[in-house]
Amino acid sequence: MKKIILFFSLILSSLFGFAQCNVAIAGFDPVSLEMTIIVYDGHCGSSADSIGEFLLTLTFDPVIPADENPFPCFSPNGDTDLLFPLDLPFVNIGEGEDEIIQSGDTLTFNLIESQPLGLGTTSCWQEAINAGAFESCIVLFINQINDSETLDGGTTGLGGFPYPDTNVDDNVIIFSLTDACGGLPPPPIYFGCTNPEATNFDPQANTDDGSCIIEGCTDANALNFDPEANSDDGSCLYVIFGCTDPSALNYNPLASVDDNSCLYENAGPSECHEVSIFVPNVFSPNNDGVNDGFQVITKAQCFLEWKTYIFNRWGSVVWEADSPDSIWYGEGYGETHYVSDGVYVYKIEAIGTSPENTQSVLGHVTIFR
Repeated sequence: MKKIILFFSLILSSLFGFAQCNVAIAGFDPVSLEMTIIVYDGHCGSSADSIGEFLLTLTFDPVIPADENPFPCFSPNGDTDLLFPLDLPFVNIGEGEDEIIQSGDTLTFNLIESQPLGLGTTSCWQEAINAGAFESCIVLFINQINDSETLDGGTTGLGGFPYPDTNVDDNVIIFSLTDACGGLPPPPIYFGCTNPEATNFDPQANTDDGSCIIEGCTDANALNFDPEANSDDGSCLYVIFGCTDPSALNYNPLASVDDNSCLYENAGPSECHEVSIFVPNVFSPNNDGVNDGFQVITKAQCFLEWKTYIFNRWGSVVWEADSPDSIWYGEGYGETHYVSDGVYVYKIEAIGTSPENTQSVLGHVTIFR
């Protein structure tokens, strides 16, 4: 069985670079040629450290004899090189805004698209990788960033720093396109929001970068406080007063705090003296069981006639009711649709059993779903 060795070396210019940086392979996609490398535990971090070039060498192991090698770009010794310049304005492999390769950087880039030169061997080199579909193992190897003028750091570096490669295991990924070597390598790293519930969910991201935006009520004092939310969407709901006794005639299932207004079967006429009308100013008809409807809170038996109107911003009636016990769940006039979120005007005309209870009330209510 033949093995393909992808010899991935990074050297720095002896004229400008003074760096010794440990580089590890984090992921590689053999189909798209996207690659991720991580830089850590190194003496690097100046703009000069990003001056230099990648030297990629692709070979076969065992070496394919020159007269049997189908790829014209290979040398007689069985390898071919790609020049991968870094210090060019049209080349950016992910150094970040500072354009400096340094400890802590995670670089994800495309090996083919990111390098425009390649000594004229780019297409040939890509064909050689794709040919790994036959029964072969592919070995992806990366040398460390070093200024010693040798790929293995065997000579003293210009900056006098020690060669940082202390763990050769993270320099190598061995895989096969036909599963001959135990499967494919880890995928490249794509940072982003990985929470499907977030408004900025990125389905391509496989590593969360903490940028997720979760909308909801962020006020801990609200009835619908969402501890997972980090962006307030204005949906917070607060205390609604009313009768909270289910056995009462005027039980309000939307009420969260009892206001001592409960009425029972044997209530006397004194109950209708100066009756108050409480109108909520917000509700959320989203079927979550919390504040799903709009209902006026009062003593219905204390009124001879009652009319509630809800108007949209153009002055059209979208809902009306003949009793304060009626609940509006946000449906439009004729119940053919539901209205959109926003502010609506209500008007109440009520004729009481006592003259002091005859009232006309005007206000507004906001819908948040």
